[in-house]
Amino acid sequence: MTSKVYKIKYASQVATELRKVKAYVLEKSQSKDTSQRYVSQLVKGMEILKLFPEVGFNADKKFGRVITENMTTRGMPLKKDYIALYTIDDNNLVVNIIYLFSTKSDYMKLLKHN
Repeated sequence: MTSKVYKIKYASQVATELRKVKAYVLEKSQSKDTSQRYVSQLVKGMEILKLFPEVGFNADKKFGRVITENMTTRGMPLKKDYIALYTIDDNNLVVNIIYLFSTKSDYMKLLKHN
């Protein structure tokens, strides 16, 4: 039995958020290694979606609104400090990571503006 392997695509705002996280951790830790390792762990957490894209929760149901028209948006906690929101394109075997939020942010308010 062959497993499907999905490709991960990151939205530009996710890449921007990862850079902000890296800068924040660098500022707090004063260690490039620590900041790089932290971001690498976040990315590695998202990479599990290559093999198990449906591992996350149904974010539309959890947040009580449709986040992405015509697609179910799923969410996955990362390192207890972040939530990645993503959609799955089964036809093209692609997981689109569309948002990355700190759990300490008012991400519901941020979603209303997007």
